[in-house]
Parts: sequence; C-alpha cells; structure tokens
Amino acid sequence: LAKTLTTTELIAMAKVPEADLRVTAMLLLRQRDDSQCRGVLPDLFKDADPRVRFGAIQWVAESALREFGPLVQEELAHPATTRRVFEAALAALDRLDVTPRSATDERGGDVYVVDLLLAPQTSSIIRRHALRMLDPNNERLNLDKLLEFLDNDDAGLQLEVVRTLRSRTEPAARELLMATVRDETRPSRLRAEAVAGLSSSAVDERA
Repeated sequence: LAKTLTTTELIAMAKVPEADLRVTAMLLLRQRDDSQCRGVLPDLFKDADPRVRFGAIQWVAESALREFGPLVQEELAHPATTRRVFEAALAALDRLDVTPRSATDERGGDVYVVDLLLAPQTSSIIRRHALRMLDPNNERLNLDKLLEFLDNDDAGLQLEVVRTLRSRTEPAARELLMATVRDETRPSRLRAEAVAGLSSSAVDERA
C-alpha cells in the first residue's frame, strides 16, 4: 500500500468504516509525515478506535508537532479513552512541553492529571484513570475531594479512591479508611479493599 497509494488515497482510507484499514492508513500517513499527511491529524484524534488515536498521539510526540498539543490534551478527557491511550497522551504532553523546569518542579504529566481530576466536568471514568496515574500524596489532592469522589455513584471510582487512601499516611486518611471498613452500607468489595490497606501494627486498625 505504501508503494501503490497516493497520499490523497490514504487520507480517504483513513475515513472508511473498517477500523483495521483506518489504522493502516494512519500508520502510512505517519510514515510519510509531510504537511498534507499532517492535515488529517484532527480527524484521527476524533476516531472511535483507540488504536488510531494512540497512533496519532505517538505521531505528534515523535515528530514534535507542538501545534497539535491541544488535541493531545483533549484526549485526556475523551469519553472513550483507554488507560493505554491516556498514558500515551500524558507522555506526549510531557515530551512536547519545552518550558524549562527545575528539579523541584512537579512533573509535567502530573499537572495535566490533577487539573483533569479536579475539573467539575470530568467524567467518573476519566477520574478513575487520573487517580491511578497520580501520586496519592499529591499536595492538590485533599481529603475533602477524595471524600467527594468516595460518595460518587461510580463503583470503579470509589475503588480507586480507597486504593489512593491506602497509600496515604496522615491520620485523617487512616480514619476515612477505617470509616469505610465499618460502613455496612458500602459494597463488600469496597470494604475489602479498605481492609487490605489496614496495618497490623496499629492497635485500632488491627482490632
């Protein structure tokens, strides 16, 4: 296909219903990587298949196409994102960030993750990804916000909150973990996750 199709034909292939063909077209356009090929990137970022979006993110990062950085950032909030694509988007944004940072600066990717996590419009599914990626002790991740997420109706998000609490050491976090264990209105799986975070060396938690 690389030897027989023109760029115009590949761009047309990138819009066909068959996902495998769209992936193929994306890879070949990425290989050519000229201005005409890059013009299809906005459409690739809208593709329903995460493999296409993953490849588009790699393309932008490896070719340092900073003008497409906003499209990568939008992928973090894509309702159909996957963990693999989410992590690729974070890595790409960090690679595209040319702002000098000192050794004490927060890692670029963490900034995007915590901003996304705390944004009111962010879906529960994306918040799950964000909590998995974020340092549990991030200074912007306070217990009030974790409690808000714990009371969300999304069971997956609740589990990620408990797993985050298990990695925190401040007394208030331990108390919230204990309260979750004791709350018989909570799902058994959630309480079991909280139990797994208790310490046998702490008298109250051992009891």
